[in-house]
Amino acid sequence: MTSAAWFPLPNLPQHLQNMVVTRSDLSSKPLFVSSKLMFSRSGSGRNFIFLDAHHSPYSPSQYGAPGLLFSVSHAPQWQMGLQSVFTASHQSHKAAKLPYMYVGEYRLRFAPSLSVEEYMTLSPQSKEAHASSILHQRSKEFKELQHRVVSGFHNVQRSNDGQAVHEIVQAYERGSEKIHVWLMECVGIDEGLLQQMHQMKSCLGSEKKASKEAEASATSSTTKSTNRGKGKKKQHR
Repeated sequence: MTSAAWFPLPNLPQHLQNMVVTRSDLSSKPLFVSSKLMFSRSGSGRNFIFLDAHHSPYSPSQYGAPGLLFSVSHAPQWQMGLQSVFTASHQSHKAAKLPYMYVGEYRLRFAPSLSVEEYMTLSPQSKEAHASSILHQRSKEFKELQHRVVSGFHNVQRSNDGQAVHEIVQAYERGSEKIHVWLMECVGIDEGLLQQMHQMKSCLGSEKKASKEAEASATSSTTKSTNRGKGKKKQHR
């Protein structure tokens, strides 16, 4: 489905190659990126996109690779300009701890929507992930789609989400709804961003180590104090 070219991989230092970070890592200084939003902008004005294999099965998986971004909305949900793209190889309910890999700086441009035949090639997990994201959006565009596709949407409860997701998937399989596609073309690898992430991970690692050592020291002191107290009681006896 992709037609963009690969961006040539620069000669990166070994310690920056194939580095992974979590959303929780990126939410700390100096980047302060949202740990929940799929599309976000940092305080410095950098745009970030976070993709996983279920919502975007054709997302870039390596530095500089072309890819496709699937969206249920026809309008961009991200800020205009270049996007720093991170991809995860799988999906998890603990999104903040999911490992992501930075794959490059990307330019996005609109492409033809998925045909019914192309939609049918998606895995059941991808179909359900898209349908579930539609079900829990609250913007006007998504609400209109919810009411258009899900029978008795006003009465849908959390326990009935499965049936609602099934009805949304059926609407796409019939072709009455479309998944919109954006072509992702890598135009650069930001080594400065990789250096920032490396330093950030080093700092976080040092902080966690110091915290564990302090906790172990406090536990040891408490144990010694307790043992001394028991020894004194035995002497009195």
